[in-house]
Amino acid sequence: KFTITNSGTISSSVSKAINLSSSNGASITNSSGGVISANGYAILGDASNTTDNITIDNSGTIFSSVTTGSTSTAIILDEYNNGDPIPNTTITNNAGGSIYSEGPKATIKLGTSSTITNSGSIKNNKSVDKNSIELIGNNNTADRYPS
Repeated sequence: KFTITNSGTISSSVSKAINLSSSNGASITNSSGGVISANGYAILGDASNTTDNITIDNSGTIFSSVTTGSTSTAIILDEYNNGDPIPNTTITNNAGGSIYSEGPKATIKLGTSSTITNSGSIKNNKSVDKNSIELIGNNNTADRYPS
């Protein structure tokens, strides 16, 4: 179990900025002015069956700068290697928070029993035809505030 609190920049020119694989109960707080970015997945957590109970609280910017291919998802917490969705992810995108992707895949992909609460901006800059949020599995909740 670990916690990341970011008020600066966490960035990778390749692959992923934060890898949550095999993390149970990890917490990421991206404060106002904080940036988490990658030329690939900004936040990844899908490589093992022990990745669950992830909490992301964003007031800054989280993005993927990839414009083509399958690694253009900014936050991907969708499935284990065996195909079962990662459970119990909570993402809160606060007012002023921005989560976006420049590529053809969904900006956020989440597994089962997950919750997204959005008061900021979640978008896919590639095209209005592309997904901003893709929920894999069941028992998911997406809320938008202010309503």
